[in-house]
Amino acid sequence: MLNADQTVPAADGNAIAHVEACIVDEEGNVVPNGEFELSFDWEGAGAVIGVDNGDLRCHEPYKGRRRTSRGGKCLAIVQSKPESGEIRLKASAKGLADGAVSINVET
Repeated sequence: MLNADQTVPAADGNAIAHVEACIVDEEGNVVPNGEFELSFDWEGAGAVIGVDNGDLRCHEPYKGRRRTSRGGKCLAIVQSKPESGEIRLKASAKGLADGAVSINVET
């Protein structure tokens, strides 16, 4: 499941949205021991500029499109382009259903 903290960031090339990826069970509860390598793919009026999982001992890069979830969660930081439109972000992991979110970018 993906949740964005902003649904309409500015189309200024600087606005960011934090998108939380949660590993959930069939009832929508976060699976606290869910550690999966998530891959983020996107298209549209923005791009992923960073990923994190909150684990200071993790040596995975902050730049990129992959990150292992910790405590059932992971974070993607999305930056708008200087154009209006929609950012479509998808997270996928082996053995899990894909999650997706759309973020409208407006001037």
